[in-house]
Amino acid sequence: MCNEIKRKKDTHQLTGEYGQLDLSVRWAQAHAATNRHPDTSIKITDRTEIVRPSASGGELQVLPWSWKSPGYGAPVFNFRSEGRSFPKDGRCLVPATHFYEFGEGKSPKPKFDFSAVEDAPFAIAGIVRHDAFTLLTCEPGPDVAPYHKRQVVLLFGRQMVDWLAGAQEADLLSPTPAGRLQVEQVR
Repeated sequence: MCNEIKRKKDTHQLTGEYGQLDLSVRWAQAHAATNRHPDTSIKITDRTEIVRPSASGGELQVLPWSWKSPGYGAPVFNFRSEGRSFPKDGRCLVPATHFYEFGEGKSPKPKFDFSAVEDAPFAIAGIVRHDAFTLLTCEPGPDVAPYHKRQVVLLFGRQMVDWLAGAQEADLLSPTPAGRLQVEQVR
């Protein structure tokens, strides 16, 4: 499952793109309103920006990726979306420009870098619990299926706004259509 993402854009670029979607995004705390630089490797337990729903649109927060569930030792960094509903106040967007999946085989396993065709802005659908976030997953779309048996839920354009607004899960939490992603083997 996805355990590494990349964000090639700084905070000002992200908020500008979201503004073009009519999604006003502001920092949760005024003292945190700094321009965070791009990050080439965000891994499980790292802290990174997410966007949560707010009365004015979206609220930027910095939270760790993954939580520990009581009675379950491993961190929860990916969460199956099928057949589940997620309340609006627990939803989040995880801004990213790339995500990585690892193929089958002996260690070191092949590593694949997925990004949007033509650098189209997207975010990964996530949820927040225990003051941390996790990425939602679904069946793989045609661009991911040859490399992995699951994929993170990618939201493009207006889908990002709809997710934060509380739209029905069935309309949004689905595999990415063919031709939206490009892939490069990086190991």
